[in-house]
Amino acid sequence: MKIVVDLMGGDNAPDFVIEGCEQFLSKIKDCSLELVGTKDAIERAKVLLPQQLCNFHEVETVISMEDTPISISKRKQNSTISYALNLLKNDIGDAFFSAGNSGAVIFLSLSIIGQKTDSVSPALLTLIPKSNMSFQVLLDVGASGNKLVTKDYLVYLAKSGSKFYKQFFEKDNPKIALLNIGEEKSKGTSIHVETHEILSNSEMNFIGNIEGDKIYDSDADVLVVDGFTGNITLKLMESFYDIIMKRLEQFKISELVKKSSLYPKNLEYENIGGAYLLGINKNIIIGHGKSSSKAIYSGLSFTRRVLKKKILL
Repeated sequence: MKIVVDLMGGDNAPDFVIEGCEQFLSKIKDCSLELVGTKDAIERAKVLLPQQLCNFHEVETVISMEDTPISISKRKQNSTISYALNLLKNDIGDAFFSAGNSGAVIFLSLSIIGQKTDSVSPALLTLIPKSNMSFQVLLDVGASGNKLVTKDYLVYLAKSGSKFYKQFFEKDNPKIALLNIGEEKSKGTSIHVETHEILSNSEMNFIGNIEGDKIYDSDADVLVVDGFTGNITLKLMESFYDIIMKRLEQFKISELVKKSSLYPKNLEYENIGGAYLLGINKNIIIGHGKSSSKAIYSGLSFTRRVLKKKILL
């Protein structure tokens, strides 16, 4: 399996990306990496990474977190992201991972790779923890943050999330829920009410609406939400870990807890590392912009599992 990696993606690139790649290749022996970066980044990568497991591609233009789709389309055609996506398009790699500008990755993926014919809209899917230490699928978490919500879009998310869960966790008939402001079928906007009715009459295992306070404790395997709300929800959940650990540090017991069964490991976003981009003709995983080397390692491991499960949604 070959993973194309954007060395310049993320707030701490390229150093943390290279370190994450080093951790990944030291533990995983059935993958190789196609690394795309600037001359300086490539030179640093060649020192730290096993060259027999890596190919290096030097590109000078880098897309920043501040770049907009307009500036990307006008000035950044030959960026590390676009170069990496062209490698993927030409089958010089089986998947692409970047912790860079997610809007740029989505925009360029659509223009270079193309959208699947059965896709209503690109969507980002990630895993979130439950109180019983299992995981559920949450989507969309931001790919369509500026998209008006429609019932077709929410139904598409439910179908896609269900398919992903079946393949990724090898579990049939996953339970699907709709994040809403109340459990009753009449709650939410007219779009949510219509979506509830469609899902209730579908062949999917729809268990109804759940409210925000039940995210960690519901029976749902797949939680459906629009991209704007989903992104806010995900980042709020990620903040819980930081709050818990800061509080433990005040009592000077954080290191002790990390070594115990009380450690809330599932809450740590670094252990997931990436979100799957649905609706594109190739496998693309987007990491968090603030990714540490551990998060990069986890993102690459998540990408590898997607490939091993032969997922392409």
